[in-house]
Amino acid sequence: RFRDKSLGWLRSAPKAYYVDGSAEQQTELTRGYASLFYRRLALRPSCYCCPFPNFRRASDITIADFWGVEKQKPEFFDDKGISLVLANTPAGSSALNSAKSGLLIEPSSAEECAPYQVHLSRSAELPPERKAFWKDYSSKGLEYVLQKYAFSKPRRDKIKIILKRVLVKMGLFHIVKALLKKRGRTS
Repeated sequence: RFRDKSLGWLRSAPKAYYVDGSAEQQTELTRGYASLFYRRLALRPSCYCCPFPNFRRASDITIADFWGVEKQKPEFFDDKGISLVLANTPAGSSALNSAKSGLLIEPSSAEECAPYQVHLSRSAELPPERKAFWKDYSSKGLEYVLQKYAFSKPRRDKIKIILKRVLVKMGLFHIVKALLKKRGRTS
């Protein structure tokens, strides 16, 4: 499970389940995988040039985490997460209406959810070290890339992560991000 919520939505972490019935979470392997994903090194190539970072989607329905729900619809916020479901076509609307009896649905607008859904406005950024990462993985294996890319973040990256956590807790992250974007800087 990529985002196991047994620790809560805001502290979700990958949990690996094995054929023998055992499971592990918060291990070097699961933390390393999450790090590679969040650094955007282990994404599919299509994620960097996605043709759908907007509300014009090819699918009937889009399902995502409703980031920002605590600000837009605080009465629905809980520590297990809230899903955002976009009905993109008449068939999607029909399917969603058919499932209504088993769901708790609160209508929302694009204006309410868009500011917090990064991939409704842009594709994932291509990390400059991605090509080297995959070359290293192919020639040196998983353990090597975990040590080099997942566990040895440059000091600047560590500072950005800590600063982002502080800004999120203070409720200022999206304001600072908007100001940086306005000035032409990345967050």
